[in-house]
Amino acid sequence: MSLKTFEKLLHKSQNLIQNTGKNEVPSLELDLNQLVDESNLLYSKFSQQQSLDPTAQYFLAQGGVNVREIDDNLRKIESVTLFKPSEIIKSTDIESYLRQKHEKITKDIIKEAREKLTKEVKEYLSNASDKKTQQKATTLNHQTKITVPEDKIVSYATVIRDLNQSRMLSEPFPLIEKLRQLKRHTDLAKAQGRCVDDAWDILCYFTANNFQGVFNKAIHPKPSEIHGMTQHLVQAAKSWLEQRYLQDIDDVLIKYATQVKVGGIPSQSRRLLAYIQF
Repeated sequence: MSLKTFEKLLHKSQNLIQNTGKNEVPSLELDLNQLVDESNLLYSKFSQQQSLDPTAQYFLAQGGVNVREIDDNLRKIESVTLFKPSEIIKSTDIESYLRQKHEKITKDIIKEAREKLTKEVKEYLSNASDKKTQQKATTLNHQTKITVPEDKIVSYATVIRDLNQSRMLSEPFPLIEKLRQLKRHTDLAKAQGRCVDDAWDILCYFTANNFQGVFNKAIHPKPSEIHGMTQHLVQAAKSWLEQRYLQDIDDVLIKYATQVKVGGIPSQSRRLLAYIQF
């Protein structure tokens, strides 16, 4: 290699170092026209209709997308390969199916009702057992107080015996009066005894001491007979109330005769007026 060649290389290297030191970046020695031409060339290579959305290929490795691997993975989770396709049954018996469903529902209802009934019966028996135990305890504690006198039983038995004898002989029997007389065998207070007498009085007015055909009547009366018995009972109660009211008026007027001073002609209207004004 000649000496001139080395001089040229030295000169070029010096020029390169000087330019780099001044600008720190190699300068492009192009004029404006050349820059415009280069820019147009680069712009023409870029497709204007290309979508600006990035695709998966830009984010993958240089190998691109493994389409076969993705297809295999998708086939593994496809419903056609995972689940067995259902077969259509051509011969169906809807009536038989509905019959089976009806029988099943009926059995379930019967089973549920049986369980409910069994539970209620057990609860009832349990409550009844508790009440019975409590009643036994109460009976043992008050055994002396509920003892029925023997003479009371004998007196009622005597009345029933006489009633049966009268029925066999078809003779009238004053049942209400006989039962009224049994009150002396009871230990009733004064107010209770008065209520019992009132009850017997109402029965006396209701029966009117007429027992004709009583033992030959049907057990279940007709509607017309029931209506007649109701009217009879109302009339008997009304008659008893009227007599009881008049009796109370007489008792009050006799007890307070000196204060009331009825006197004069003895009439019901004067006595009623004196009773009201007293």
